[in-house]
Formats: sequence, C-alpha cells, structure tokens
Amino acid sequence: MKALVTGGSGFIGSHVVEKLYNKGIQVKCLSKDLLFADELKSLNIEILSGDLNSNLEWESILSDVNIIYHIAGVTRAKSNKEYYEGNFIATKSLIEKCSLHCAALKRFVYLSSLTAVGPSLDDKPVDESSVYHPVSEYGKSKMLAELELLKFRDKIPITILRPSAVYGPRERDMYMYMKSIKRGVQMLIGFNKKYLNLIYVSDLANGIIDSSLSDTAEDQIYFLGSEVSYPNEIIGETIAAILKKKSINLHIPHCMVYLICGVEEIIGKVFNKNVFLNIQKAREITQSKWTCSIEKAKSDFNFSPGISLYDGFLNTFNWYKRMGWM
Repeated sequence: MKALVTGGSGFIGSHVVEKLYNKGIQVKCLSKDLLFADELKSLNIEILSGDLNSNLEWESILSDVNIIYHIAGVTRAKSNKEYYEGNFIATKSLIEKCSLHCAALKRFVYLSSLTAVGPSLDDKPVDESSVYHPVSEYGKSKMLAELELLKFRDKIPITILRPSAVYGPRERDMYMYMKSIKRGVQMLIGFNKKYLNLIYVSDLANGIIDSSLSDTAEDQIYFLGSEVSYPNEIIGETIAAILKKKSINLHIPHCMVYLICGVEEIIGKVFNKNVFLNIQKAREITQSKWTCSIEKAKSDFNFSPGISLYDGFLNTFNWYKRMGWM
C-alpha cells in the first residue's frame, strides 16, 4: 500500500504521515512549505517539494499511489484570491491529475473544514444534512473544493472530511492564546456565550486514516470533532489550570474585533505577510456556535476521539515548552 499526503510536512499532515508510517504504509509527502520536514527525516518516506498549482511530474508522483490524503491548503492569505487558488483551484487541479494518472487509486480523502458548511444557526449542531452557509472566504473556498470533488464521484472513490477546530503539538496559533492566559488575561470575543468544537490532532489523524480504510466511508462526507462542544470560558479555564495561573476574563466587543483584525490585515498587506488575524477571521470568531455532530463518523467507521481537553492542551503546552516558546 502506498499513500500520497499533500501538505504532509504541515501541522496536520505530519501527524498523518507518522501514523501511516507506523502502520507500515509507504508514504510520499508533497508539500509547498517543508515546515516540519526535519521531524519526518528519521522516517523512511519520500519528501517532495512542490506547489499543487505548478507543473510537476504528475505521472511519476501519482501512478503507483493507492490512497491520496489531500491535506494541503491555505489557511492564511493576503487576499481572497489566495484562498481561492490554494484551496479550490489546487484541489481541482489535483483531482483532474488523479483522473488521468491514478490507475491504482483506491481512495481520495479530502480534508475540508467545518467552515465550509458554516456555524450552527440554532441550538442544533450542524451535520451532514446541513446546507452550505460559509461566513468567510476561507470557508467558501473549501466549499467550492468539496463541490468540485463531488463531480468526480463516479470516477474516483472519494471521502470528504470536515474537522472542527484542530489543536495540538505543531499548531502555532493556539500559542498566542496560551501566552495571553499565562499573562493572566483570557480574551473572550463579545459578550454572548460562544461554543467551540475542538479536535486534538492525533484524534483527527486517526479519523482521517480510519475513514480511508473503511468501505462504508467511500463517497461519503463526515464531520470530525469532539464528543461535546465547549464554552470558550471552559477552554480558557482548562489552559489556566495547566499553566497554574489565575486569569481574568477580558471581553472584546465585536466591533473592536473587526477593528483589530482590519488593522492586522492592512499591516500584512503593507509588509507582504500572511497574518492570522484579518477580516475573514473576524467573521469566523464572532460567530456564537461552531458546533457539529460526529454521529455519522462514529456509526460508519467507529470514529472515537480519545484525548480529553485537559490532556490535549497539556500535550500542546509541553510541545511549546520543548520548542522554547513558553
């Protein structure tokens, strides 16, 4: 069995690569940015550097692949065009190349996002029957990628996965939140209660691989997340307990969130940098409920997230410490 993992040296992809290797599956890793490639060098895998939208030796890359895990994507961008090109166009290009060169392909797994569908609009978590209603350009680009893949379902066995917010070792954005709590301040968006479904990266990696090996999951779409969704206050209190810090809650009005994110976006454009906070991110983080149901994944391929919120953040904190960040 041979697998290709796009974005295999990134945050999520590197965890998938390690688990595939430990299962005895041969792995090719294709990444534009070799972020965590050093951590994979001890593994007997093939690491390729390349952009999905460029002219690569696609026949050589794809001809002997049995499973493709398409994890690469753009989460930070200086413009809406970059989301569109990095998520939709790149996915469209890859699936078209697969239809030409993947004679031995048994499954194409696409890592989409909860944001492709959108937040919960009532008290009910979104599920696979929910209609698309993305609130950001990132979410729209992932939605377009999903719709493009569905056009190929009669030619290629496809599984689409929509994880909730992902955290764990090698994730960098949660660091700023932890750092703020370490300083004694938990920043809360707005004044209404907000709920977030979180999934620890190793639980997600297990779900990605398990779905790819399940006959039931062929030509299906699934949400992957935790069993429950957490109020933001509980997330902060859990981190504070790990850090052994007391923190005060600082509520930031939505208008101020948009102002901060807008300024950060302008700074990113001036200095030609991809920034975490921008207007698109403001549209996401001001939503009340990013919640989803994982019942279908539990039923079809026994998906079962096993890492508690406390243990997940403890592992994340310990990794930050090893990196010298905290």
